Amino acid sequence: MDTFRDIEALLSGLERQSFDGLCARFRGLDKLRTHITGAIQFFAVDTTKQAPMTKGLPVVCTVGVNYTQGGRTEDQLFCYDKRGVARGTQSIPSVRAVIAAYNRNKTTWEKKPALNPESPLGVYGASDATRKTAGFRDGFILIMTNICPFITVKSWQKQPAAISERLLAESGSGHLDELFEILGERIDLWIGHSSIHGTRWVWPEFASFVRRHDIREWLLTANISGRSHLWFERDFRKPNHRLFPWYGPEVN
Repeated sequence: MDTFRDIEALLSGLERQSFDGLCARFRGLDKLRTHITGAIQFFAVDTTKQAPMTKGLPVVCTVGVNYTQGGRTEDQLFCYDKRGVARGTQSIPSVRAVIAAYNRNKTTWEKKPALNPESPLGVYGASDATRKTAGFRDGFILIMTNICPFITVKSWQKQPAAISERLLAESGSGHLDELFEILGERIDLWIGHSSIHGTRWVWPEFASFVRRHDIREWLLTANISGRSHLWFERDFRKPNHRLFPWYGPEVN
């Protein structure tokens, strides 16, 4: 297991490498100026204190579509957070809620076909997905990354599809592969996540990533954010909700 400091140091180097590489090859600022702020962030590691930052913990990595929208705009690409990759994402409770739901209803996650939208992996969870993260009372280290590092002016469901396609083409998926190359063996659980409006962008790319690297510990979920646990633990647990079989009480 790794410590927070270990992960922060590795991600900081990878963030600089990824940012420099994107700046060197990016030629679309003029055409995309009204759609992106110019801010870039590839990776973040959550600073929520669960245990001493020198204590070894399991590592969870979420893969989504972007960190936020809006903010100041500039005529050149710049680092979204000049303080580095360590930031308070407020997403730990939501990740905990997803893991708890899976642990309650493993058979559903692993075997029941995912509906509306359909999972490109067939189901919402790999067999025994949390085997490496279960049982650690001190929590876990949370890495958050996205298939696209550009901070957009609008949310993905509100910007033209052609712009989303262009942004994904500009960024590519190399940063995900490089993350796996550096930390893949040390990440204990991967979670692909998206709002229902963004699944067309995130879920197929996440599925391709999982297959490409033969990842055995993964979950596919609704969007993870600082408030998602309110839906996971409240709305999704209502018997009439379509996701109740996955998020409801343990099936006896």
